[in-house]
Amino acid sequence: MLEDIQSSKDTRNIDINQVGIKDIIYPISLKDRNKGIQNTTAKITMSVMLPHQYKGTHMSRFVEILNKYKDNIDIHNVGSILQDMRKAFIRFFFYISFFSILYGKNSTSF
Repeated sequence: MLEDIQSSKDTRNIDINQVGIKDIIYPISLKDRNKGIQNTTAKITMSVMLPHQYKGTHMSRFVEILNKYKDNIDIHNVGSILQDMRKAFIRFFFYISFFSILYGKNSTSF
């Protein structure tokens, strides 16, 4: 079995401001008050702060969270998405550079 390097102690004493996934193009279903459910594509960046005592994080956890919400994204469940990030990365500070929704030629951010 391989050693879990990411969970081992890092003695370099260097914090990393952001680790995560950037500009992933991801299909989602967005709830729209005027048009109902809109199938679209989002450009998503999700990241966490990595404190100096850790060597890394599991990037697949970001995608797992996206998979959970991809069919049901609206302004009301953003808090739930952030809560799931907090649970997945309990030892990290976390944040999301949220969605840039692409509607053909127009784009909307929230």
